[in-house]
Amino acid sequence: MKYKMKDIPPFWESLLYGLQWSVMIISVYLFYPILLAKNFSFDATATEALIQRTLLMLGIATVLQLLYGHRITVFEAIAAYWFGIFMLIGQSVLARGGTMEIVLGQITFVILLTGLIIFLLAVTRSVDHLKRLFAPSILGITLVLITIQISKSVVLGMLGIQNGRIDPALSLFSFSLFFVTLVFSLRGGKLKSYVALLGLVLGSILYRMLGFPLLQVHRIFSLPTLGAFGPPIVNLELIPYALFVALIYYSNSIASVSGAASLLGVTVGKHDIRRYGIVGGILHLLAGLSGTIPLVPAATSIGFIKATGVGSRHALFVGGVFLVVMGLIAPIGAFFATIPYVVAYAVGLSVFVRMAAMGFKSCFQAGMKERSLLVAGVSLTVGCGFMFIPAGAFADVPLLGSTLENGIFIGVLTALIIEHWILPVTSMD
Repeated sequence: MKYKMKDIPPFWESLLYGLQWSVMIISVYLFYPILLAKNFSFDATATEALIQRTLLMLGIATVLQLLYGHRITVFEAIAAYWFGIFMLIGQSVLARGGTMEIVLGQITFVILLTGLIIFLLAVTRSVDHLKRLFAPSILGITLVLITIQISKSVVLGMLGIQNGRIDPALSLFSFSLFFVTLVFSLRGGKLKSYVALLGLVLGSILYRMLGFPLLQVHRIFSLPTLGAFGPPIVNLELIPYALFVALIYYSNSIASVSGAASLLGVTVGKHDIRRYGIVGGILHLLAGLSGTIPLVPAATSIGFIKATGVGSRHALFVGGVFLVVMGLIAPIGAFFATIPYVVAYAVGLSVFVRMAAMGFKSCFQAGMKERSLLVAGVSLTVGCGFMFIPAGAFADVPLLGSTLENGIFIGVLTALIIEHWILPVTSMD
């Protein structure tokens, strides 16, 4: 199939494909801020504002990367590993008796520090050497560990637990919605890219038929405010998080951009990697200042190009503009803010299981060899083991307390040690 990239489609065709791009991005990724708001107990107004800021950042980031970054038909999307980091920091701080203000302040600190590291790695060209650390198997292990870390909160939310007991009616509703959404995500044909959005909308409508109240919106346009998470709160224990996420960012983005470039028949060189690393660092700084989950070039762009046969940067640019406009329209954020938590969790689980499958596929990209099995087996066992350690157990360990509570970090670190330092001195294939 020949993919359109450099040509500019007719005006109405650009609008059509741009709208498709924007709707697909919302369909696959908007449940992240919804789940974050549910887990952090944001009220309806704070949830609405978070969703508006997210839409705005999705559009701005996509446009900036198209104009000044990688310049490839790849949209920016919420990074799943950042969602996992948010959850880990929240659990750790609250377990130590901290408040939600401290949680958000430390999250802001980590995002800003990560953005600075990403920027410096690009400017100093250090990324040219570091990118070799994260093979596809390491990225796969990261995705699997993130899914396992998040699964507890998602399943508990689907069960509708109140006062230590499940709500049978809500549990039946949420798991039914999960299986329906999963089936359509696997066998939905052209609707597969939009199944998450359809699940959120239709699931909410069905839930509201049971009496869930609608949020009253009194504004039409609304400008998101900066500093929504409050000022950064420095915690030196979180520095390893920032280093870890910066490396994962480059591993993820290089795979996404290179994959799309190969599909479109263009070449991505070291200069291009440095350029979108600079833009990516700036976007992380903007995410920290605005109070949103940071973004990364999305691998799902490749699937959309394959499905539509259109890789036009012009059409994606229009899609980015659509997202910016949506981020300024208050009723859009208000609608998604009223989505019941069991609906958000059910749809989210259908996406997370696909992410886990993608992770296992990356783990064994080189085949089911003993080497791959050993790396995955040891790192997943160690990482998951650390996830079961009670939050706050390492509170008395200076500087490394938060790091040792991060099962994702420990698991990936274990994989890196085995992959690059233990197995290279053995004869194992």
